[in-house]
Amino acid sequence: MGIFDKTIRAFGQLTQMAPVRLDSITNTVTGLGTTEDSGMYGEPTLGRRLDEIQLHKLYVMSDLAQRIVDEVVDDALRQGYTARPGEDGNSDTKSLRDGEIPEPEGLSISEAISDALKEARHLGGAGIMIQIKGTKDYSQPFVKGTKAEVTGLLVLDRTELTVCKRDYDAMSPTFGQPLSYTLSPRGAIGTTNSGYVHGMEVHRSHLLIFRGQRLPRSLRYNNDDWGDSVLQASWDRIRNFEQTELAMGNIVQRFEIATYSIDGLGEVLETPEGKSKILERLKLIQKTVSMVRAVVLDKQAGESYERSFTSVNGLDTIWDRLAHSVAKSARQSMTQLFGAAPSGLATDDESGRANWRKQIRSLQTTQILPALETYYERVHGGPVVITFMALDEATASEEANIKKLTADTRKLYIEMGAAIPLEFRPMMRREGLVTMSDEELEEEMEEMSLGDPDAMAPEGTDPAAGPAGGPNAPDAGGAEEDLEFEDEDPATDGEPDDEE
Repeated sequence: MGIFDKTIRAFGQLTQMAPVRLDSITNTVTGLGTTEDSGMYGEPTLGRRLDEIQLHKLYVMSDLAQRIVDEVVDDALRQGYTARPGEDGNSDTKSLRDGEIPEPEGLSISEAISDALKEARHLGGAGIMIQIKGTKDYSQPFVKGTKAEVTGLLVLDRTELTVCKRDYDAMSPTFGQPLSYTLSPRGAIGTTNSGYVHGMEVHRSHLLIFRGQRLPRSLRYNNDDWGDSVLQASWDRIRNFEQTELAMGNIVQRFEIATYSIDGLGEVLETPEGKSKILERLKLIQKTVSMVRAVVLDKQAGESYERSFTSVNGLDTIWDRLAHSVAKSARQSMTQLFGAAPSGLATDDESGRANWRKQIRSLQTTQILPALETYYERVHGGPVVITFMALDEATASEEANIKKLTADTRKLYIEMGAAIPLEFRPMMRREGLVTMSDEELEEEMEEMSLGDPDAMAPEGTDPAAGPAGGPNAPDAGGAEEDLEFEDEDPATDGEPDDEE
């Protein structure tokens, strides 16, 4: 134990004996912050840990658990992405620079990542094994920059991947991290046609690793380098909420209670046939209530029938408070988790949606983006650029406004001399604004200029009117000075002749 830990323990023992608390305000009159304060004895605890079977039951039986696990993953991949070659100077990259990298036929990395991420959030960890044609020994690292033919994507949860070797070199950038994993896919026994599968060693470069909720470094090391289930921290709130919902259902079922009184009921029940007589009488009352909507009673026997109602005031407030507690622990808004309208005056839940978009971007940046880059680098054989689409779908008016702003920005760059029109043509082609290639566009421009001299004239001008576009306009080269006036005599300074 270090000096710091010993000091903290000594302070803890001291505060248990002395009527003071070093980390809070104390009040000897009320007992706040002293040993008489009951709040001083509250301690954090790991509580009840959910095992794999319990997590499976919770996910299958609780719609809240399914939303907490799946919703953020579905929204992160819902709008899709684009994968384009990066700037590495290769010929293949130059030929594909304006287009997307095609994915191998029959494979879907999006579906594999979605499945693996949900498994990771559910159980704490998962992985995707990238199967490459011709590879027999997966214990050797993949050669970076090599273009490979991907034949399969095998999704595995944390129970099917265990750490085989770790990096114990303290000077290594991957110190403490797994170097390889032992592959034990569920249902695979012994060998298969492709080679030994169950228990074989797989280098981490052949795997896309996903982790659930972050754990401190020491706990993660003891947890085989996996994270925790996102349902663990929300379990107590989910349990309280769903048990309260069940209790509310029971309250509603007992909302109306009928009270039936019989004079001398105890004496009747003491007789051998008394119980059966009472039951027959109750059945008769129920039948009359359902058939004629009336109760027939024996007034002389002292029978009475009353209906009482259970109060349900405050149930909606309790439900709302518990639902907010679940949403807080799941880090989701009420609108996202429960589909409930936001409460309060003049609120549109914009702050909740903004926080939700931040969570989605965080998931895309920290886990989805590295996995996509690794996968497409294998497929393409070089650097790639992954771009996620906008999270929200724009309306027609918003799209038109965006196009107008984009066009104005490009026009400004051209007028400032910071860019030329040809530089925007690849982007305009991707946006669908230009359908012809550069070669087709140049050929059409040449045909227009050679076949029809008037085709290249500026818009709004008359080609027959001369360079300036008007029959009475002066010549641009100063031809106005060369005009001759036959009706004027220079000697008379423009006066008419006497003969006229």
